[in-house]
Order: sequence, then C-alpha cells, then structure tokens
Amino acid sequence: MKRLFCSIQKKLKKAIDKSEKLMYNNFCVTLKDANSILVVV
Repeated sequence: MKRLFCSIQKKLKKAIDKSEKLMYNNFCVTLKDANSILVVV
C-alpha cells in the first residue's frame, strides 16, 4: 500500500511540474507579447 502511494505521489509531482512549466512558459510568452505591443505603440 505504501509503495503504491509513493508511485502515485511521484506521478502527481511529475504532472504538477509539467503544468507549472507550461504555466511559466505561457506567462513568459504573454510578457513577450505585452512588450512587443508596447514597442509597437
């Protein structure tokens, strides 16, 4: 039971890391877009 829980925890952590990376990437892209809009204006 404990081993099963550990593997679930690892999978959850991987999923969280992935989504955090995606969010971070999206945020950076948004910032770049905002900067280019400011430059255009």
